[in-house]
Amino acid sequence: MYYHIAEGRRVYNMTQMYSYIRWSSDRQELGTTLQRQMAGAKEFATQQGLELVEVIEAGVSAFKGKNTTDGKLGDFIAAVEAKAIPSDSWLYVENLDRLTRQDVTTAQELFLKLLRLGLTIVTGMDKRVYTSESVNRNPTDLMLSILLFSRANEESKTKQARTIGNVEALIERHKKGEPVNIKSAGKHPFWVDDSGSQYEAIRPHPIYWGIAREALNMFLEGHGIYKVKNYLDTKYPMGLNGKEWDYQVIKRMRESRALIGERTLNVKSIPYVLYNYYPALCKSESEFLRLQELRVQNGYKSKRDSNKDNIKLMSGLSILRCAKCNGTMHGYLNKGKPRYICVNGK
Repeated sequence: MYYHIAEGRRVYNMTQMYSYIRWSSDRQELGTTLQRQMAGAKEFATQQGLELVEVIEAGVSAFKGKNTTDGKLGDFIAAVEAKAIPSDSWLYVENLDRLTRQDVTTAQELFLKLLRLGLTIVTGMDKRVYTSESVNRNPTDLMLSILLFSRANEESKTKQARTIGNVEALIERHKKGEPVNIKSAGKHPFWVDDSGSQYEAIRPHPIYWGIAREALNMFLEGHGIYKVKNYLDTKYPMGLNGKEWDYQVIKRMRESRALIGERTLNVKSIPYVLYNYYPALCKSESEFLRLQELRVQNGYKSKRDSNKDNIKLMSGLSILRCAKCNGTMHGYLNKGKPRYICVNGK
């Protein structure tokens, strides 16, 4: 689900090295960060005779630890704890700040937790290798990690302060009725075009605006999320930015007040509602209210049906198979929720 072999099929009896590749902004995604992190990991795995598995965390910040609570790094850790991933695996990161940019004590707790699980951590920039044994034998490594985490946190704080100042200025500009395009705080919905400067109005996306309207019409006709997703997958197989249509993206679309042009930003724990920030995809507010009414009805129906049947997916009995290699899926619980990964490491 979250993991895939970088090259070829799985080679059994080889120790696996999980390359955790993370970036936090769309600008980084458009740059060289992905290729750079992938290339370094592949070179190291080849040199050490390790089987490379990539874990890609796109567009997720590590400043508040979201990648460890709700992201793929958290799922990876849970899989190691559940023994779905061997504890003698290696974890490769470009820098320690790819793991977390939280305060130094929280970062250190995460670092030590990974080592206590039995993992070997490698940082690609300096080829430094950390294990529980090496850190105990050489406490200087631990001190170095503390300094690196501290520097990353301070950099993030500085960036945050600069970003907040910019956002506050743009909010004031919006209050005056002037066009704004606030890209430094959160993401915009897929159906709009925010490629202009921060002083330009956001426009309908030349491709996805019409597609989003088709999805909206289907919701208004009473169709559920899966029906809409199947329709989009069939009619628009190119997906969203070259990726398949994601269930969660479609679900969030149906619930978003961006459909009527609103955007809410939280700055220093203060919510700011920006009216008429987006071009409205809904024809009227009453249409949006009707959409929410249908959403609640569909949600009730789904919950009732699931309670009636209460069917649990089983793993390990060749019932649940991997779409990539047809291998058996291994199940485990992460924060009370079922997670599945392929036993072949896909």
